[in-house]
Amino acid sequence: TKEVREAAYQLNRRTEFAVLAKDYKPGSGKYGEQSSQIRIVSDTTGNEVSFTRSDDGKLMVTGYINDFSTNLILDDEAAFSVIAEDVVLDLLVKGAINRDDFRGVFEEIMVDDRISENSVLILKKLRIGDATINNAEVTVKGGVSGVLILRKDLLGKLPGFIVDEVNQQIIFK
Repeated sequence: TKEVREAAYQLNRRTEFAVLAKDYKPGSGKYGEQSSQIRIVSDTTGNEVSFTRSDDGKLMVTGYINDFSTNLILDDEAAFSVIAEDVVLDLLVKGAINRDDFRGVFEEIMVDDRISENSVLILKKLRIGDATINNAEVTVKGGVSGVLILRKDLLGKLPGFIVDEVNQQIIFK
C-alpha cells in the first residue's frame, strides 16, 4: 500500500549505510534467494565481535585492514605487533596497501617478490567491529601464517572491552 511504502521511505531516510569490507565473496546462494519479507534489524546492543581461541588460547577475531578482511590474534604478551608476510603480499595484490605504506625504501624492502623480515608497515586503518586504529605500525614476519598479531601497544588504542566467554564475544565499551 501507499502508506507502507511511505513508511519504508521514511525509515530509509534515517538509516545509515556503511561499507564493511571491500573483499566480499558471494556464498553458496544462501542469501541470493528472494524473500518477500523484510526484516528491520536494530543494533542497539553495542559493538560486539565474535571470537574463537587459537591453539595456544589467544583470542582470534576477524578484523579489517583498510577495509579488507583478515584474521587477527589479540595477544597482550607478544613482544610486538606482527603481520604475516603472506597477508602483506595478498594486501599488496588486492591494492589494500601500497609501497608508500612501508617505512623505508620500498625497493630495499621488496626483494625477489618477498618482503624483508622486520620491515615496518603502517596500516592506515585497522578495524575490529566498529573500533578503529589509525596508522597502526606492525612488523612483517615470515614465520607466522595468515594473521596479524596485535600486542599491548595497539590493543591499548582500542576502546575498553570485556571478553564474554559464555557467548564467545568481545564487547567494546
